[in-house]
Amino acid sequence: VRCHDYVELLAELHLLPDFLRGRPKLRLLVIDSVAFPFLRLHDDLSQRTRLLQGLGLQLIATATGHNIAVVITNHMSTRLGGGQSQLVPALGDIWGHAASIRLLLRWEESRRLASIVKSPGHMDATVQYQITCEGFRDADQSEQLQRKKPRIQNNQ
Repeated sequence: VRCHDYVELLAELHLLPDFLRGRPKLRLLVIDSVAFPFLRLHDDLSQRTRLLQGLGLQLIATATGHNIAVVITNHMSTRLGGGQSQLVPALGDIWGHAASIRLLLRWEESRRLASIVKSPGHMDATVQYQITCEGFRDADQSEQLQRKKPRIQNNQ
């Protein structure tokens, strides 16, 4: 489903419980770029904050009620202060704290890095990863797996 504004997104979330009841094997909900539908609400930050808090609560209830994982992507912004720059969630600190676990995916030169920024059960950590045809893989592990794969010899 593609939502172009927050009204469409909230309407789809309202329909989500019925959708999930009809698909009991479904275990993952992905909302790519939660910031996009809310970009036009930059003038009314209090309304945006209320809507985002309601959205977060509804997604938590959906995740626990239907035993699914919810993955939400968000843009990052830069906050300047005291001559320093800091990466912050594009929708503000309140939205950044709404998730139970926050991962930050970023590039550092030619390396892909994933950092745990917030988690109730894990310490902050950063690892290098790769995206392969098998999915997300630890950078070191994927190199080891490539070496462990059986070689197919052709006797022709």
